[in-house]
Amino acid sequence: MMVYRSLLLLALAAASVSAEKASAQGGPAPFPGNGTTPITPGSPVPSAESCTRDFAPLREDAEMKGRLIRAAADRHAPAAESCGLIRNYGRAEIKMIDYVEANATRCAISPQIANQLKAGHNNTEALLRKACAQAEQAPSLPAGPVGDFDHLINHQIP
Repeated sequence: MMVYRSLLLLALAAASVSAEKASAQGGPAPFPGNGTTPITPGSPVPSAESCTRDFAPLREDAEMKGRLIRAAADRHAPAAESCGLIRNYGRAEIKMIDYVEANATRCAISPQIANQLKAGHNNTEALLRKACAQAEQAPSLPAGPVGDFDHLINHQIP
């Protein structure tokens, strides 16, 4: 059980660090907006607001899923539940990575942002493997009481 709690805390730390690093690079969203990645001449220059607006729902979804992992860790949720929550968080990270890669040039996103998001996702994937392996190894508890209770049903005292 101690290893399980450690895994969940590691997940929260990894999720928080990767989101904070990406966010710290460009304010509220991972877009530097300082010209570090030049936009090719002749291409339409999107406003930073449109890039941020498009990315914000993806980031908020990942943050919400990260909060669900934290809540599960706080209430000592079963390993199987945590496995599913971490898997969903990983999917949200992939959506952010896909957006950053697809719009890097258009939104002048530094390659460092994508690298940070990928590193965070690699940590999530490692944690997912550990949490799901632990969920598979967890003993399956019976749904009800175990034992011979026939004497209680028949109102007989042994």
